[in-house]
Amino acid sequence: MSGFDQPTIGTRPGAADHVRPDDPTDVRRTSAIDSIAHLDPVVEAAPARIDAGPAAQDSPENLLHFARRRAMRLVGRRAFTRDDVDDIVQEAYFGLLEAHNERGGRTPNEKLIVDRVTKLASRWHLPADVRYESFAGRRVYLGLVDEFLQVKGRMPSRVEEDVIADGVRAGWHDPEHRPAPDFHRISLTPHVSFDERWCGDDAVEPALADPTDRVGDATPEQVRDADSRDEAAEALAERLTQAQMGAVERRRRAWSLFAQALGLPDAAAASLGPREVTAVKAVVRGRLASIAAEYLDGESDERTTEALFAPFGECTMAQRDLIAAALERNPGEAERLWTSAVNAANRRGASTKTTDSPV
Repeated sequence: MSGFDQPTIGTRPGAADHVRPDDPTDVRRTSAIDSIAHLDPVVEAAPARIDAGPAAQDSPENLLHFARRRAMRLVGRRAFTRDDVDDIVQEAYFGLLEAHNERGGRTPNEKLIVDRVTKLASRWHLPADVRYESFAGRRVYLGLVDEFLQVKGRMPSRVEEDVIADGVRAGWHDPEHRPAPDFHRISLTPHVSFDERWCGDDAVEPALADPTDRVGDATPEQVRDADSRDEAAEALAERLTQAQMGAVERRRRAWSLFAQALGLPDAAAASLGPREVTAVKAVVRGRLASIAAEYLDGESDERTTEALFAPFGECTMAQRDLIAAALERNPGEAERLWTSAVNAANRRGASTKTTDSPV
């Protein structure tokens, strides 16, 4: 019998990573499952199993279906909802299709779409004001949605999604701090996409994309935000190319200037001791960009994650996503930027200027 037929359920691999160790997860999961056990499955024409061969994926509809199901598993740890995954998968699919039509190349297939989904997913993050309870609740909720998919062979309807979410809230371990009523409907917002063009020896000129390209018509606030980011980017490029700022100064302040232009958290000044600096550099040595990518994919272990964000002090999940995305998209300069942040956080350099050294 399945978890949706009785009040017991197994956890999917990695599910324990989604909640704090002291959370009585079984209680709230069981409550959520009990709340939907009476629902009858909706008849829905679905393609064959997800592991079916290429012949089962010969139509765009089937291809999107398989890619969506795999992508749900892939980005589920990022606390995305079904709607978020649908948006990301379709953007990936049609982006590949457009590139194929315009420039030729490989026809979109499941692997190409899922690979692209991973990259697109890193551009999205939860709003900064989302409470921990809502974020943790989404992960529990998505685990239940995944199990619903395995048992029923389809995604839950929106009514069923609401019932699952209500069950998560009803079984929450702390009644005073439950996830928000609409925690499973919280929309993610896209990161500002940017392309790094290094000018001359060390200078950087970030080209910021209009953040409204992805989400439709711009509001006045979005226009003002975009304008302010453009101005910040121009100011950064000008400052970095000014004659009075030499190469050493640019290296020393690289992260601070980069963060200011892109709205990223600055380094937490004098927050790390010399031994901590040595330790975190040893952890990430030579693979900073890949570590950032692993974090965005939900594959980074705790030790590596703590080292990655050590120079930035207390950051929200949204801020961590922004930092990791910026580093992952700039592999050629990621270690230089991160090292600049570590040096700024080094207490030993608090009273004297630090010089940039390779990780």
